[in-house]
Amino acid sequence: MRSVEIIVLGNVSSDHLDAVSMSISEYLGFKTALRGFIALGATDKRVLAYRILDSIPNDNENIKLVITDYDIYHPGYNFLFGLALPKSKKAVVSLYRLRSDDFCLELERIIKESIHELGHILGLNHCWTPRCVMNFSNTIWEVDEKNTRFCNKCKQTLETNGIQINSEFDHWSVIRKVLRGRKCL
Repeated sequence: MRSVEIIVLGNVSSDHLDAVSMSISEYLGFKTALRGFIALGATDKRVLAYRILDSIPNDNENIKLVITDYDIYHPGYNFLFGLALPKSKKAVVSLYRLRSDDFCLELERIIKESIHELGHILGLNHCWTPRCVMNFSNTIWEVDEKNTRFCNKCKQTLETNGIQINSEFDHWSVIRKVLRGRKCL
């Protein structure tokens, strides 16, 4: 069974981590494990995404997913929601620009971006289908417009590569489990 190691950089709540972990397990069928925290020694909360990923040791067996509250960027982009390096099976997702006064919306956004970056690691490129989770998002509104799921074409590509997607996946069910009866706003 494929495995995703979740690594934390900065101040990330257990609710965020649980939402990501449960979504990966329930939608992609991957085993997940929290593998600890990293520190960059950065004095600024704005960090080059590659710097974060370069600080994670390579591991040919497991996918590494860093969840951070740092504002990440890449040359040519003022900011990123996330970045994946498919060859080294590492990705980072930033909460910094996904935050919302509506905590349910915030959890939905981190689920979408985590699945999106894992999609890249699993061999998918950006998709032109408007609501596919693999659709490129340059604004928070574009993140909000897309689904938490792969379109049929992306799903078919993954299944051809031996990855079975749970078509019954419901991110709202995950969010309800994470909140354990608490309200969103």
